[in-house]
Amino acid sequence: MTGRSTTSPPRLLAGRTVLVTGASRGIGAATARLLGGHGAAVGVNYHSSRAAADEVVGAIRAAGSPATAVRADVADADEVQAMVESVRAELGPVDTLVLNAAGHKGAFAPRPLIESTVSELAALVDEQLRALLGPCRAALPDMIESERGCVVVVGSGMSTQPQPGMGLPSVAKAAADAVARVLALELGPLGVRVNVLAPGFVETDTSARFVPPAAREHLAKSVPLRRNAVPDDVAGAVLLLVSEYAGYLSGGRIRLSGGL
Repeated sequence: MTGRSTTSPPRLLAGRTVLVTGASRGIGAATARLLGGHGAAVGVNYHSSRAAADEVVGAIRAAGSPATAVRADVADADEVQAMVESVRAELGPVDTLVLNAAGHKGAFAPRPLIESTVSELAALVDEQLRALLGPCRAALPDMIESERGCVVVVGSGMSTQPQPGMGLPSVAKAAADAVARVLALELGPLGVRVNVLAPGFVETDTSARFVPPAAREHLAKSVPLRRNAVPDDVAGAVLLLVSEYAGYLSGGRIRLSGGL
């Protein structure tokens, strides 16, 4: 007798402790919920949206996994250190980081790069790199001890395919790509994998504020899959990267572009 299996799918992250930055909404929230659904204990970082973070925590706990909401400005080293220590105390040593938050300067009005000052560019690059390096520094001792550390940097397709008016974030994301590649080289001997996931345009509340409906429709028609990505698409790719199925993948920059 044959038929569809009635067994539950495997929980790919049982026994893991994950910290997701910028996890109160959008890509971060979808990622935190999915990883929690696969058995991970999840630290849900937020900056100002405590109620939204609590909703994500509630969903993860309802799926049977531990979770806690923890506030921190990811560009502030002291707050990041306290965040990691809080997650460690409540959930256990952090062996996996999903670095989704880019800092508050990530919200901007599109304009030509030539109209931006070097100081503006330097400030955005500085914040991007703080949001990447701070959590890695704070969690590295836990990762080394676990012997299976994993970092996924949620970057952007703009780092290699800039769009008009998006020069500031394109340069900042390219800098983050370079830092992640160096970290993969330096941390690999310690058992820590580092990869960048580079989505194209993703339909979120934030992107909707900057990209009008007609432009979003045009973008979808240009994608071979004929649709724009949604947060769950990014979350699924993160799940693959942090799972043991990607155990030999490090130093990569994976495009999530629907075929572009």
